[in-house]
Amino acid sequence: MVTESRVAKDPSVCVVICAHSTERWPLLQSAVASAVAEGPDEVIVVVDHNQALLQRAYATLDQSSESGLVRVISNSNQTGLSGARNEGIAGTRSHIVAFIDDDAEAVPGWLTYLLQPFTDADVVAVGGRAIPARPERFPAWWPHEYDWVVGCSWSGLPESISDVRNVIGCSMAFQREALVALNGFLPELGRKGENAGGCEETELCIRLRLNQNGARIVYEPKATVLHHVDDRRLTLRYFLRRCWSEGRSKAVIQNKMGHVSLGPEKRFALEAIRTSIGTVIRATVRLDRDGLSRSGAIIGGLVWTGLGFFTARFFQRDPQGSSRSPAALSPTVGNRPPRSASRI
Repeated sequence: MVTESRVAKDPSVCVVICAHSTERWPLLQSAVASAVAEGPDEVIVVVDHNQALLQRAYATLDQSSESGLVRVISNSNQTGLSGARNEGIAGTRSHIVAFIDDDAEAVPGWLTYLLQPFTDADVVAVGGRAIPARPERFPAWWPHEYDWVVGCSWSGLPESISDVRNVIGCSMAFQREALVALNGFLPELGRKGENAGGCEETELCIRLRLNQNGARIVYEPKATVLHHVDDRRLTLRYFLRRCWSEGRSKAVIQNKMGHVSLGPEKRFALEAIRTSIGTVIRATVRLDRDGLSRSGAIIGGLVWTGLGFFTARFFQRDPQGSSRSPAALSPTVGNRPPRSASRI
């Protein structure tokens, strides 16, 4: 068991937290405090094109941090989560860059567990587990196989450290050198404000493995964060919108990269169907309306994700074509020196 949260200074570690909304200010403060408590070499808060939030972060986070670890910078890249993450990568020289969402809190030991697999030089990325901070708020119809809809680890993931295709963004870390070599995250994917897009981590992890023979991406469930899920995301409307966007985001990956393995998605679909059938049988026998609703949500989410994928895959192809090298699609993360944005 990990008994202390302070990580070794070799390799050096930076935790990046991207923020875009003043509505999450209390959560951002908690996220920063939990990251600092993990003992990284630095914490960078990237504010994504929000002047009010930038002013507040400068005045509070930069100046009141007793540890001196926290630095606030402004995203000079394209608006959106991918651009903000790339700004964070460019703003540090640390060997390892870890990411935690602005509405999440690190459980003590998170960073230590996240870093341990990097003792293997072939490991280029490590993902941790994200669990809902308030699971009791989820509606009875919600299928936990779809917790990825709200940025949490879903039912069916490995229970112990395992190699995986990709990590999830709420709790992850990368070798910075590997990120710079590929120009970071693809700005066409990922959230932009209230946009429900995603899959930027999936696309990046695929490129990392294609770019380096033997590269490993590891899931370590002991590296845990608590994710605060807004009640507005626990509605059927948001559930279906997020499923639709997920399908479209996966289509963007295939349109730009050519054929990539969708094995995990196929396995998820088969397991979802199997689970839904089992849930229907049990719910019918027990006259369980919530069980029937969960089964309907499982199938509805699967159908909506598939429709999003096929409409974007075959009817809205990238007008510039999909033959370009994936590494050339991202904005330049570059090797500019770490900097703070100018004071306001």
